Formats: sequence, structure tokens, C-alpha cells
Amino acid sequence: HELTESDAQLCAAHAAAATNEAALQSTIDTLEAAVAREGAKLSDATAKLTEAAEKLSDAALKFSLTDAKLCAAHAKLSSAAAAATLEAAALQNTIASLEAVAADAQSETASHAAGALTLEKTIAA
Repeated sequence: HELTESDAQLCAAHAAAATNEAALQSTIDTLEAAVAREGAKLSDATAKLTEAAEKLSDAALKFSLTDAKLCAAHAKLSSAAAAATLEAAALQNTIASLEAVAADAQSETASHAAGALTLEKTIAA
């Protein structure tokens, strides 16, 4: 059975189509592999970003707790400073009272001394 020219062209076209199909399938396979690689990279990057976000969140929580502790310590220091100021004022008042008592005692001592001197002069006279 002889092949006619149109049969030969048909066979050539079929072979060319098969070759094109194989080349197209190879391109599709290459693209699918590239997409899979990029997907894996994206997944890895997403995991790293998630981990970084968790670390950032932990750091923010620690900072917040530290800030709260600092605020509490500042409040205690302020309270202690206010108490110390009140105590100092009370001591100042006590010192002033003691100084007044001492001044009275000196005045009374001076008065007694003057009285004794007068008495001595009276006795001497």
C-alpha cells in the first residue's frame, strides 16, 4: 500500500503535533515545578514572618510588664518621698518646739539669776 503525498503530509503534521505537545508538556512541567518551588519559598517566608511576629509580641508584652513595674516603683518612690517630706516637717516642728522650750528655760534661768543677784544685794545691804 503506497502512501500518498497527502498521507505523508498528514503523518508529518501528526508527528509535528506530537512534538509540539511534548514540548508544551515539558514547559508546563517546568512551570509547575517553578510554581511549587516559589510556593515552598513563600510558605517558608510566611513561617519566618509568623515566628518574628510572635517574638515581637512577646517582646511587647515583656516591655509592657517592665513599664508597669517601673510605674509601680515610681509610685512607691513618690509616696515614700511624700512621707519623708511630712516626717521632715514634723521633725522641724518638734525642733522648733524644743528650741522654744530651751529659750523659755534660758529666760527663766536668767530671771532666777537676776532674782538671786537682787537677793544677794539686799542681804549685803
